[in-house]
Amino acid sequence: MKLNLVTFALSLSSLLSGNSQAEYLIPVDDNDYQQDLHVGTVLLNNAPIIVDIGKLGGGLQSSGPDYFTAASFTTNSATKGDISLDLSINHELHATTKNNSSTILFDFKTLVHLDGYMGDGGKLSVYASAPVNFGVGLRINADHGQALGDPVRINASALYNAFDNGVVIGKSGYTFISFFLNNKHVGTFSGTVDETSFLAHVGDTVQLFGSGQSRISVADASFARGDKVTAFQSNSMKASFTVTPVSEPDTHIIKLADLGLSETIAS
Repeated sequence: MKLNLVTFALSLSSLLSGNSQAEYLIPVDDNDYQQDLHVGTVLLNNAPIIVDIGKLGGGLQSSGPDYFTAASFTTNSATKGDISLDLSINHELHATTKNNSSTILFDFKTLVHLDGYMGDGGKLSVYASAPVNFGVGLRINADHGQALGDPVRINASALYNAFDNGVVIGKSGYTFISFFLNNKHVGTFSGTVDETSFLAHVGDTVQLFGSGQSRISVADASFARGDKVTAFQSNSMKASFTVTPVSEPDTHIIKLADLGLSETIAS
């Protein structure tokens, strides 16, 4: 069974400040908002009590000139005798622009959560997965006074958070974002805090690919009468990418260096 993934295909039609275009962040025309399976199953004494196998993508909430929001959240509850269980699966992506579209911000997260009361006791088997993926193409457009090929600097940063809690039930998760300049890999953010800076040019395309997943699982865990069941796993990452023009003196140095005249600069 395919558990992966939901793909968000976006396009940023303007990235530098001062551009007069109205629609900065729009869906790519030739890419659909893809829907794939997410899975959550809970077995009580070897019999299914919660089965949640659904399509991602139905939770597309809103989009506009400078933002894109997609989310899907499901909660399934079940009772049997004096046993009550709740399983939640959540995956979200939020993308916005600011500073007149010179900065794009991403916030994506996943969460799975199981809780309940084992009034009668019994044996649980659990598997629940909450994946989120996205791919974004960002074209760098000219600001006032700039031309195709002029250098710009891209400053990128990311903050990663992961949380988990609960006993007996296993928990795992990951989140990362990789970025490419004109299809050449530049770097990957996967740690707690990451930041980097690199040069690009007007007309270049920056591609961003992010992925995250939270998961809980256990086979045949025994609970006594009156036990409480609590387990959750959550992963999230906030990332930002800001484009700034390179100053005129630095632009001259870069162009000379591109021509192999860096020694002339030093002299």
